[in-house]
Amino acid sequence: MSEPPTTSTEPQRQHQHEQQQHPHHLLHLPLIHGGASTGTTARINTAVATSPSTVIVREYRKGNWSLQETMILITAKKLDEERRNKAEQGTARKGSELRWKWVENYCWSQGCERSQNQCNDKWDNLLRDYKKVREHESRACDQSQIPSYWKMEKHERKDNNLPSNMAFEVYQALNDVVQRKLRGVSVAVVAGPPPSPSPAEGEAAAGTSSPAASESSSSSSSGREWGQKKEKRERKRRRVGRSIERSASAVAQTLRTCEEQREIRHQQLMELKKRRLQIQEARNHIQGQGIADLVAAVANLSGINNRRRRRRRSEEYECLYSGEEVRMLKEQNEAMQAELSSVKTELSQLRDQMPSLVRTMMHNVMHNIPPPPPPSTDPGGDAYK
Repeated sequence: MSEPPTTSTEPQRQHQHEQQQHPHHLLHLPLIHGGASTGTTARINTAVATSPSTVIVREYRKGNWSLQETMILITAKKLDEERRNKAEQGTARKGSELRWKWVENYCWSQGCERSQNQCNDKWDNLLRDYKKVREHESRACDQSQIPSYWKMEKHERKDNNLPSNMAFEVYQALNDVVQRKLRGVSVAVVAGPPPSPSPAEGEAAAGTSSPAASESSSSSSSGREWGQKKEKRERKRRRVGRSIERSASAVAQTLRTCEEQREIRHQQLMELKKRRLQIQEARNHIQGQGIADLVAAVANLSGINNRRRRRRRSEEYECLYSGEEVRMLKEQNEAMQAELSSVKTELSQLRDQMPSLVRTMMHNVMHNIPPPPPPSTDPGGDAYK
């Protein structure tokens, strides 16, 4: 077998190498409908992208997404996945910004005036809600007591931490896109490397292989690695999401329990302070009443003594000191001594009754029993009969 000519293949290899080194020099704007692009088309797109006079400023719509816009976004994402899967294996993959720019262009062509950032954020939210509904449906299939998501009311969905307004057609479209992606990744992962050739065949193939074959093998291996990495990232994201949900629910439950215990402790403390104030008021009332009774008794005793003393002095000045008068004075003195002893006895009894009186008043205060009225005192006579 003769060797292939090297005069015509060397510039071609150099041109392919330059294309691999600088892929962004070929096309700056993504084409919505795909297809082969000629050199003239690439130059026109570059001029449109770089010329400041032909830049089109888009006014993006804000606010909530309608059902039609959501379905257009899902369709655009599905077409973008198919477009990237059907792309040539030797070409380098575009960045996420260019992919979402393609989605934006498709949405604009269908009347959905949204930016690529809005499309990206909305797609992330849709996938998050889809995963929640899918996990709930799987649990509902395993456990019969759990109702289906589509039979629940909005408040029941919110109580179960589920999206409250996901439409069934949106869920089906998302499920179709996710299943297509998983099937593509599984096929890429299952496909193993080609069998290694024999040494003789390897040397012959090394002498006659073209750069396109080497690029195809490298792109296929990179595609498998990319699929494995994407699946691994998806699993890790799901695990992290479930962990975050469990942690958030545990933290919320702990906060609610702490708040309830704090409220109970506050009520107990207020009740204790209230009882303490009532006991202090009862003690002050009992002490004040006892002191008032003691002062009244002492004042009554001093008044009796003063009256007796004045009466005795008047009798001493008015009458002569005869035997009969002396006898009367002795009798009066004895009567006064007897009355004084009775007053002392009453005071001692009152002092002995003070503890029981204090206990009685505290019992009345604890059971909200009004105290007895104070004894009436006669200004000109005795308080105790």
